[in-house]
Amino acid sequence: MRHLSIHIFVLLLFASWFVSNVVFGAPIKMEDLPYLCDFENDAENANWVLNPQIETIDTTNNKNKWVIGEALAYTGRKSMYVSCDGGQSSAYAATDNVLIAYRDIT
Repeated sequence: MRHLSIHIFVLLLFASWFVSNVVFGAPIKMEDLPYLCDFENDAENANWVLNPQIETIDTTNNKNKWVIGEALAYTGRKSMYVSCDGGQSSAYAATDNVLIAYRDIT
């Protein structure tokens, strides 16, 4: 599970850089890196965009979704994980789909 957390962190770090530099053209300030989120703060969690427009992308196999909840956590009570049952567990369905979760860093 630790390797999955590291891969998610690296993916989020790259996604933040890509969105800031390629999409919007605004550089990330060095003092903003590394960005760490333990998902324990509800106000910070509200800044995350989970599963944008997933219903319009796939209406037949959209059981899996990113959630911020308490079914699985590395430290603390909460984490962000993929779930096929609305966050009750960290189980996921074996379907072909793309899930997106991001947080803008300004």
